[in-house]
Amino acid sequence: MNDGELREKALHLSSFIVEAPAGSGKTSLLTDRFLKLLTVVDMPEEIVAITFTKKAASEMKAKIIERIKESKSPFAQTILKRSDEKGWDIEHNLSRLKVMTIDKFCHNVVSQIPVLSKMGSKPNITDTPEKFYEESVKQTLQAKDGIEDIKVVFTHYDNEYEKINRRLVAMMSIRDQWKYRCYMLTQKSSGQIIEEGNAYLEHLTKPIYQKIRAELNQDQLNDLIEILHYLESTNLREDIKLENKNSFNFDSEEIPLWQTITKILFTDKNTRRENITAREGFKNDDEGEIYKNKCRNLPNIDFLLAIKAIPEPLSETYALKLRSIANILLQCEKKLRQLFKQRNTVDFIEIIEIANEALGKNDAASDLLLSLDYKISHLLIDEFQDTSRSHFNFLKKIVDGWTPEAQKTIFCVGDPMQSIYKFREADVSIFIEAKKNGFNTIPLETIQLRDNYRSSSIIVNEINQIFENILPKEDSIQEGAVSYKPFVSAKKEHDSYVSEFKFHALTFTESTDIDTEEAKYVCNLIDTFPENEKIAILTRSRSHLSELINYIRKFKPTLKFNAVEIDALDKHQSIQDILSLSYAMLDLNDRIHWLAILRAPWCGIMLSDLALLFQNDHTSTVWEIIQDENKMSEISPDGRRRIRRLIDILKNAFDNQSKTHIRRLIESVWMNLGGELCLHNPNDIVDINKFFNILQTSSSPIAIDFELVEHQITKTYLSDIPSAEERIQFFTIHKAKGLEFDTVIIPSLNSTTRASDKKMIVSDASVKNSRIFDITAFSEPDNKSPHLYDLIYGIEKSREENELKRLLYVAMTRAKTKLHLVGSVMHKDEIKPASNSFLSMLWNIYGNNFYEVKPIENIDIDIESSKLEEFVPKLMRLKLI
Repeated sequence: MNDGELREKALHLSSFIVEAPAGSGKTSLLTDRFLKLLTVVDMPEEIVAITFTKKAASEMKAKIIERIKESKSPFAQTILKRSDEKGWDIEHNLSRLKVMTIDKFCHNVVSQIPVLSKMGSKPNITDTPEKFYEESVKQTLQAKDGIEDIKVVFTHYDNEYEKINRRLVAMMSIRDQWKYRCYMLTQKSSGQIIEEGNAYLEHLTKPIYQKIRAELNQDQLNDLIEILHYLESTNLREDIKLENKNSFNFDSEEIPLWQTITKILFTDKNTRRENITAREGFKNDDEGEIYKNKCRNLPNIDFLLAIKAIPEPLSETYALKLRSIANILLQCEKKLRQLFKQRNTVDFIEIIEIANEALGKNDAASDLLLSLDYKISHLLIDEFQDTSRSHFNFLKKIVDGWTPEAQKTIFCVGDPMQSIYKFREADVSIFIEAKKNGFNTIPLETIQLRDNYRSSSIIVNEINQIFENILPKEDSIQEGAVSYKPFVSAKKEHDSYVSEFKFHALTFTESTDIDTEEAKYVCNLIDTFPENEKIAILTRSRSHLSELINYIRKFKPTLKFNAVEIDALDKHQSIQDILSLSYAMLDLNDRIHWLAILRAPWCGIMLSDLALLFQNDHTSTVWEIIQDENKMSEISPDGRRRIRRLIDILKNAFDNQSKTHIRRLIESVWMNLGGELCLHNPNDIVDINKFFNILQTSSSPIAIDFELVEHQITKTYLSDIPSAEERIQFFTIHKAKGLEFDTVIIPSLNSTTRASDKKMIVSDASVKNSRIFDITAFSEPDNKSPHLYDLIYGIEKSREENELKRLLYVAMTRAKTKLHLVGSVMHKDEIKPASNSFLSMLWNIYGNNFYEVKPIENIDIDIESSKLEEFVPKLMRLKLI
């Protein structure tokens, strides 16, 4: 079937999971499905569509209404007729269209069941809960109860308070992953923990032993035993204790012996050892040469390297530490819930947790939903590849009791190759599982789309060639691996005549500042594109964009661009002024912030007037000085007018301070002072409102938690409202997902990101040979020997590496007609990419390009000339009427 026929099939009243590649029109398909369902349901509320972002929800809802009102859908007339017959009034009552994010859906459920949710009233949702996390950890570590567990944890981590505190805080942001496991650990005996852990290790070791038996015959195994006896006799090694051992038992106790064998046969870089010396325990004599040759004559047994990662069997001490860490984490989580309840605030994890708990209290979740006036018959899920495990569990409870015969359907749409939100706990293996096993009790038929309506054939062909080599050949649930599925360009041929794909290989001399030179190169590249083209510059992280943005701001000031969520709120001058106003209004003795509000644009006092007022009085408050008529008479008439206006507005605010919430008080003062008139850009009001919302959630009616405010404005980013002038857009790849651009430039291919701090615990839950393993391990303060943690963390690293490959795929598939990749390396004795970089993935394809170009020392660029001495800073001041 072609894509057109598959899209038609996707509208049938059945349950489907749709794999739709980048640019395939997933939103249109979801919208069509929603419209088709509106022709068969009794009430619009029977259909719930779940989107990944608020923006996607609003866009989808707008498209549904547009297609109905303007008859752009073949279902429009039927829907309008049905709306009249059943009194929906759907054209005017948009609230009846249930299109929302999963967090909003959970919040709606929780807000209607306050008794079950334990919150008592509709809670506020915070986007920046870090301060709550920090406080919960602080209270736990200072509490007297659980002191024995605290002693165990601190002893294990060498009493490094900062490291322990940091890791516990980090664990609060992923508590939905470990809470149940930690609870179960506290219910197990040490013996049970040890038995389960060692069974897990034995299971991992068993296939290695099976390969050894398959690859080495008895004579070769005997040679190995002889080599070991010889090495024991030389007394040059201390790690061989055979005690008359004449054969291998292939059991867990033998793991250290096989690890010693790998050290003898392989180098630290895991290559077969060619030069065998006394360091390995062999004497430099005829006898030693005999045993060296026995080593060399052994066949290829690279698979033996896997045993290096197997730790020693678990002990009583290990079980004690694991239970203590679990207890501390659970205490932190308990304190966090108490803090949330006190502040009537929750984070997104808490919302889904409460919703799951509430639904879990009923024999069937659908019974509870019915009691809340829900009657969901059709569930649509967008970006299904980015679903988290806790969200998936919640949605499964929503459809609990559904059967295929009940005319209730599930429709999941996504692209596993675009699963890039693991840091938000998205789990791509859910998509793979659902394809194979269905959604709860509902089987899902798979529909695989191939058409791409966004990118030219040149770009699509290049992407196919690259990612067929980069992405795995097969799906793997355990490693979060998604196999590559090629797609085809559905764009008309005349759209591709200006299309281009180019890889830019830059090699620089050792003394060169690569970041600056690459920024100059990208600036030159931008100049080659027509002025009517929309250009996106995409990188892995904000830090990768900073050098380029700073360079443009400094040397190309007329180049208009928009940097999406790159700068935090605290970098915005208008917000700094409002923060100073907030500090000043709550503390008359805060001289610095009082002086700041006098200089702010909505007051605008000249430095000469400030000097006359304050240079000889360092003890009185600013509020006292500006009300002193003698001192005020010394400054300019303009200064007096401005200050008296400020005094009148502030006096009125102080008189009403006890009657108004502090957020409203400060906001009204700022508005009355003309703050909105002083904004550089009208769109800045969006960011101002963000600040006031932070002020609202960080304050009581009469006080402000300024530490929380300052923390949150460093974590909240300026809005992304581009103007028509800004044809150049800077994005991190995550923010660009779902968007498309004429031209895409991906620089900094050889840049890496800072390694994340290790989690305090990691887990592996899997079924191996019909046995269920659910193992948890804690991090160790050193990396000298194999640990269970490292073994499990290796699986986690594989998942991260696979997601990084998909991140590059997402970046490249944003391009419509032109795609440029820019990679830079340093010319040394050996030219090679940084590990864990995009360039390292592309090296097998484009690595030779770097050897074919001459090293560059400096890139020439035309910069807009300006003399420093000509720059005169100007004070922005509100013009008084």
